[in-house]
Amino acid sequence: METEGILFVYNSHGCIAFKSRSESSKFLIFLDGMGGNILSSQYFMNLKDYCDSNSIVLVYPQLRSHPNYKLFTIQNDIEDISSLVNKIDGNIVILGHSTGCQDSLLYIEASKNPKVKGIILQAPVSDIEANDDLNLKDSVLKAKNSGLFFEYNGDIWLSERFITVYDERNREDLFSSYLTDSEFSKWKNYCPILSVLSLKDEFCEKNLSNKFEKMGMVEILEEGDHSLTSNQVRIEFIKKVDEFLRKINFI
Repeated sequence: METEGILFVYNSHGCIAFKSRSESSKFLIFLDGMGGNILSSQYFMNLKDYCDSNSIVLVYPQLRSHPNYKLFTIQNDIEDISSLVNKIDGNIVILGHSTGCQDSLLYIEASKNPKVKGIILQAPVSDIEANDDLNLKDSVLKAKNSGLFFEYNGDIWLSERFITVYDERNREDLFSSYLTDSEFSKWKNYCPILSVLSLKDEFCEKNLSNKFEKMGMVEILEEGDHSLTSNQVRIEFIKKVDEFLRKINFI
């Protein structure tokens, strides 16, 4: 994959971000998920081509937690996003993939930044319900009683991160099927939200479109998987992004 753009450092931790060369007052920030890394997205080029064609600056940051998410907190993500947004002079839509969805919502909840005109959630899933460990609750309890670090299935985690990911109704538990309608609907108070759900998402066996409708608009990708590995599905996804941006008068 080859493309042109600018890499820049956006915070005191040395985190870098890619910015397309488009000159505009409209910015689309793409937040990748757990284990992601700058330019690792399956549909980065689709996004960039779309943004270039519509005079939108695409910004793709590498957060401190990319790709070593087990060793950083969700609060680290929110701080990094805040630093990035503070460097942008213009209107913003945030597009989150996977854990980038939690990042997007937790950022707007914390900041209530009026520059953010909309949020797109692609593959918002529950990490708890995606984990088939029957002893997960016991592991969460052990993490709560451990020190700074916690060992789980041979990996070292920050105890705090393990807890926020896998403890029911903790900070990162935003998309589980057992959450109430009001726990979903509260997010619509911050800005317009589009949730794009893949019916073949390997990390979500349940169709929760009725829950996500409480947050805002919902679109379904019938052949989509978690990372949109099919080019035809990626094209369909970009069309849904375009429709949303036009509905909220971003373009």
